[in-house]
Amino acid sequence: MEIPIAMILACRMLPFRANRLANIISGGVITLVNGFLTFVLPLINGYFRDPVYPAYVWFATIETACTSVIIWKAWTWSEAKSSIQFGAGR
Repeated sequence: MEIPIAMILACRMLPFRANRLANIISGGVITLVNGFLTFVLPLINGYFRDPVYPAYVWFATIETACTSVIIWKAWTWSEAKSSIQFGAGR
């Protein structure tokens, strides 16, 4: 939970290259941890012993989709687009 909170501040304070790398790494970490805890761990433990509740699967799916979009946008992000968006050319 601390990684997404820290990224709000970091995305405004880091320079372009560090910001892009931080978004890719943090999005990947959150996606892997979320996927492991929601989908892999219950398969290892068995569904009957530790059930997965539909609400957890629903929110984990939304979070995984959002972090995947963050990774994709950071991967395809160009410095020229960044400077126009944040008004650096003024």
